[in-house]
Amino acid sequence: MEPREDKLKKIKDEYDKCIDCNLCTRECLLLERYGTSPKNILKEMMEGPINEEMVFSCSLCGHCEKVCPKNVDFKKLFLACRTYVQHNKKTFNGVDIHQRLSFSKIFSLERKGKIVFFPGCSLISENPHTLMKTYKYLKEKIPPLEIMIKCCGNPTNCLGKEEEFKKRIGHLEKSFRSNDVEEVVVACQNCYMTIKKNIDIKVTSLWTLLDEIGIPKKERSCENRVFALHDPCPTRYEHEIHESVRNILRKMDVNIEEFKNNRENTLCCGVGGMASIFNRELSLDQMRKRANEVDSKWIVTYCAECVSSLQRGGKEGIHILDLIFNEKVKSKEEKSLMTKWRNRYEFKKHIEEL
Repeated sequence: MEPREDKLKKIKDEYDKCIDCNLCTRECLLLERYGTSPKNILKEMMEGPINEEMVFSCSLCGHCEKVCPKNVDFKKLFLACRTYVQHNKKTFNGVDIHQRLSFSKIFSLERKGKIVFFPGCSLISENPHTLMKTYKYLKEKIPPLEIMIKCCGNPTNCLGKEEEFKKRIGHLEKSFRSNDVEEVVVACQNCYMTIKKNIDIKVTSLWTLLDEIGIPKKERSCENRVFALHDPCPTRYEHEIHESVRNILRKMDVNIEEFKNNRENTLCCGVGGMASIFNRELSLDQMRKRANEVDSKWIVTYCAECVSSLQRGGKEGIHILDLIFNEKVKSKEEKSLMTKWRNRYEFKKHIEEL
């Protein structure tokens, strides 16, 4: 089937399913702003050229499909459309440079072992000091555990670059096989889902592992605060992770405020699907929308990118690892791109010296 015919068929399939109930538009700023109804958006996509700004502004969070009674999936459709259209090459180049650096030997490290800790790119760039405490604690509890500093290739996948993503995920799989890895302990929610869906290997969430082995006993300065708990959207259907995170917070006697849309009904923080790169205004509006859905000044989450988004949205964001491993609780300052890359390089060098 020709690419254009395949594209039209995908759009028509979703159009035929849609009953225009508008449940998907109630929480989605993109669907609300780019058309009068979901059915109308699909009709315009069939009849005219693809609105490139629209398909690249989607956060790919999957909430639309979750609430739709007919399982209309704009995430899947928009991701497919990204493979058909040519977008701003300058923007693409920025993501491509990020991916090439992430897979380079400068920022990567492999260790041989049956079980490895896979922290992911974002956590290393945003929170290297707490991450080092995390790794040392895991190593103490599980001595055979090693670490692998790699990228899962999700940014490439989000661009709709299918062939390049296959190469990058294949490179990661080869790294696991060549280092005799049988189990991967993953901290990043995007990495967790990417590896789980694309590589035949045992994938364990860091949060279910910490719930099982326990957390360090220490004094913490968070007892009198209320933290709203934001569930990242990549793992919306991973119920065991949701419960493990809440178990960990209960063990620390942390007071939790739940979002109305939580667990499998969670909403994107505003940065998903590379939306913040292609449509900064819409992304910032989503960050503010999500951050202000709760009364709490403080929001805790288990995704490094979500922490930054919620801070940009106007709240004090904090990663759950900071609650677990640090005595004092304070929000993080936003880091420059150069600082993030320096953090990644220095973290790798510190690991090599251990």
